[in-house]
Amino acid sequence: MDRVTPRTPSGPRFPPREDPEGDVAAYVAEKVSAAAWRHRARVTVHAPAAAVLERVNPAAGVVEAVDEGTSVLVTGADTLDSLAVRLGVLGYDFTVTEPAEPVTYPREPAGRYARSTSPPAGSASGDGRSSPAASSR
Repeated sequence: MDRVTPRTPSGPRFPPREDPEGDVAAYVAEKVSAAAWRHRARVTVHAPAAAVLERVNPAAGVVEAVDEGTSVLVTGADTLDSLAVRLGVLGYDFTVTEPAEPVTYPREPAGRYARSTSPPAGSASGDGRSSPAASSR
């Protein structure tokens, strides 16, 4: 190491950019996580931002406070099913406000969950076991 001479960059330099407005850490977290998402969503969560932050990994989305009892989560996932599961495990009521595509995608997995916890139609025992025909759906 005593014979290594550091090289000073001699090429063109990039002009410095303006800092993003607001919270720089939130800006970086949003850009890093959003880069990998195929599907994105903006969701109004009916819970305080501090409570939502306890349940959302910074790599999974950015939480913004709206008021004392409401926050916005900007999140995404590779598949719509994964996105619906991410929203479902929040543990709070929410309203999907974006994307531009229909915001009905949580309905299919919600229906699947509802069917898995209710007894099949015509079941006299109500023990929750399904018939082979019902399980092939």
